[in-house]
Amino acid sequence: MPFRIRILLLLVFCFPLTGPSCAEPGSKLDAVLKTAIGQVPPQQWRGRVAGARRQDHTVGVLVKTLDGGEELERVLVGFHGQITSRHGDILALRLPVEALSKVDALTSVAYIEASHSFFSQLDEVSKAEGVNLSGVRSEYADVTGRGVVVGIIDTGIDTAKAAFQTPEGETRVLYTWDQYDDNSQRRPRFTRNDGSTQVLDFGAEYTSADIDSGFYVGTDIDGHGTHVAGIAAGRDALFPGMAPQSSLISVINDGGDDESGFEIFDLSGSGPNLDAYSYMISRRDELGLPMVVNQSQGTLMGPHDGSSLYEQALQNDIEQHNFLICISAGNDQLEDKHALDSIPAHGTATIDLAFEQEIPEADVILANSVEVWFDQGPQPRLSVELYDDEEFTTLVGTVGPLSFEQVGRFDIPNTDRSVVVEKELPSALNGDNRFFLTLVGAPTDDDSLYLRLVFENSNGASQPVDLYVQQGNDTMFVSDLASRSGTLGVPGTTPGAITVGAYTTRTQWTDVDGNIANAAGTTLYALAPFSSIGPPRNLALYQGVNAVKPDLCAPGDAIVSQLSSQLEVDDDDRREIFEDGEHLVYSGTSMSTPVVAGVVALMLQDNPVATPEQIKTWLFEGCRSDSFTGAVPNDEWGHGKLDALAAFQAVVSPQPILSKVTLLPVELSGQQHYRLSGERIALSHQILVDGVALAPSAVEWIDHREVRFEVVADRQFSTITVVNLKAPVDRRSATLAVDSESGGGTPISGQGGAAFLPDSSGGFCFIATAAYGSPLEPKVAVLRNFRDRCLLKNSAGRAFVDYYYRTSPPFALYIARHETARTAVRLALTPIVWTVAQPAWSAMLAFSLMLGVLTWRRRRSGVLPTVNVNRP
Repeated sequence: MPFRIRILLLLVFCFPLTGPSCAEPGSKLDAVLKTAIGQVPPQQWRGRVAGARRQDHTVGVLVKTLDGGEELERVLVGFHGQITSRHGDILALRLPVEALSKVDALTSVAYIEASHSFFSQLDEVSKAEGVNLSGVRSEYADVTGRGVVVGIIDTGIDTAKAAFQTPEGETRVLYTWDQYDDNSQRRPRFTRNDGSTQVLDFGAEYTSADIDSGFYVGTDIDGHGTHVAGIAAGRDALFPGMAPQSSLISVINDGGDDESGFEIFDLSGSGPNLDAYSYMISRRDELGLPMVVNQSQGTLMGPHDGSSLYEQALQNDIEQHNFLICISAGNDQLEDKHALDSIPAHGTATIDLAFEQEIPEADVILANSVEVWFDQGPQPRLSVELYDDEEFTTLVGTVGPLSFEQVGRFDIPNTDRSVVVEKELPSALNGDNRFFLTLVGAPTDDDSLYLRLVFENSNGASQPVDLYVQQGNDTMFVSDLASRSGTLGVPGTTPGAITVGAYTTRTQWTDVDGNIANAAGTTLYALAPFSSIGPPRNLALYQGVNAVKPDLCAPGDAIVSQLSSQLEVDDDDRREIFEDGEHLVYSGTSMSTPVVAGVVALMLQDNPVATPEQIKTWLFEGCRSDSFTGAVPNDEWGHGKLDALAAFQAVVSPQPILSKVTLLPVELSGQQHYRLSGERIALSHQILVDGVALAPSAVEWIDHREVRFEVVADRQFSTITVVNLKAPVDRRSATLAVDSESGGGTPISGQGGAAFLPDSSGGFCFIATAAYGSPLEPKVAVLRNFRDRCLLKNSAGRAFVDYYYRTSPPFALYIARHETARTAVRLALTPIVWTVAQPAWSAMLAFSLMLGVLTWRRRRSGVLPTVNVNRP
């Protein structure tokens, strides 16, 4: 039977366009999918429902499974469906619309969620002033993000910009996956989360070799992604990014507006975006480099408490793959797209809103929707009233009151309008009750329609209620119940993600026409007026380091960054072009988020294996508070304002692992060059040759697996030590025993083939090592053991050890270079070593000496013992 006929029969017999929905009472489809099945022909499933809007009448959904997806995989084979990525028990699927009911019937499926469209978190309208980046640069010149990958999920990157190239002109973009490029020869092939190899049947991937050869030029006709990437990682003299030497991976999820006809549907949905995260994780693991991913996108649809399947999937990635994700808080604080009310016991509550009508016909059904969330418990009845004026004085028609059990399409009397009602009672996501209301009907000439929702509570307890309308249009709540709080977007309410709000560090700039442009309504150093704030709806998931949302704030108002050369600028947008014509001025939490992502990249230089929880802790330790933030943490600022220097200094570096030293065939100005290989070698680690610290100029940090250093030609050495002064004393160093005479590029192994000799006692006695020539010298071991057994057992001793390790390297360097000094120190250390090695004999000797001194002092003073003689 032809496909089109099957679809028509399906619509006729199962999916009527009027009347109640045919979804089964026990359906596991979310309310959005139930609405779409009942109201939208499969050929029109795009925009807000299908996400990727592909032209094959398939839909992208997220599925929570109970068996890891084994049953689902078997069923999908017959439906020509595909699991595109796995995220713990959450799977991203692509399948024909008619297969949804089959998936819904599987006993191993717990819940099915629509793939919501995302939106750039760009407000309407840098230099990242206020984050103390200059402090990082002055104290740690090499902290540039080198050896770290920044992932950007956005509208693309203009790779022709010098900001995304090395000084030699080579691209820093390692991979680009364009989800809308139809080049079937460039389908992305990557390792899936379960270890299997997968080739996705959409999009095209290009490598750095493709970019450097000129075969591919990264595109960004929207400009948002290039601006975001510039903030996080741009190499620019005037407006440098946070991590200007980091590498980049770009996933383009901007499909343009050729299908929807309206820019609000530019970005793909949550399903393809989960595929993007799976792709990023796979590339990170293949490269063996630490990564942080920035997503300056979100939606207002969902439970706003971290329980959506998309957020559950991200949380699984964060916890199971040690994955770092920075997400924008949203720009809806003043947009009136959230209403908050409490329905009194045995009373009513009314909430008014205006529906915009300038929506493309193909997308109008699901664009004009209201999402309503109640705590589980009382189930109020609902009436929907339509008015023809914004004063709500002339009632046109009413639907209801509807009980909680009634679902389907209900015509509004005296109009050609209807209201579609779907519910989840309760939702499998969080146990709360969910309404999904959609106003349907042909658009009118009116700019807006005016709706009043009336909730009747017959229960003896009051009932709080949250309502949300979607971004991208002018639909808004028009009553005083519109709430600034609780406006965080999804997935910004993911507990483990780093959710970033914005504050103001620039209020005006000169545009390309020489005019002074202003960021309206802003106050310098105050919270940006658009920045969405917390709290999430339900705080049960938010504990420990994840207890507050947003997590912190960074500069995000009037930020100057890279201008994509492919962006077509209208006359109305020229004020956003900076005066030099090479940079763009944007505002939004889209801009503040990459500031934090770039700082996280710097932190990963010092701990490449840091967990998301550790990174958050260190970020929060360094956050600043002031008169604008008030006492932190709070629902507006999170833990306060980002401080890049304090965050980097708070990082605790890991115990390094050393594997080999290789002599490089390079000798310049009498210096011989070597490569030190291993794992977890942090940027701030000190490199010691035979216990003597190398000067910073003699060391080049490549990444956490490789450090190059130079020593005087023909110098012989036996050990290389990596000392970590930022770690606890018991995890401060590792040593590699080497043979510097082997040369010729041959790996220099340790004694007996055991190349890695960890110093589990922590650190080396630099002065003793310099005097005796090796940290393996038994006399050095004696002193080291004394440190561990005695000095580190009390606060005074620990303070002495810490002071010693901070101040002794320069003295050790002098001692190592002068034989006379080495001899003198050895002589001085001999009695100390003997005393430490022979504690019993030392105690006896000390007691004898003390007795002798006391006797000598008494004789010198002429005081002799008195003898009493009794005479008869």
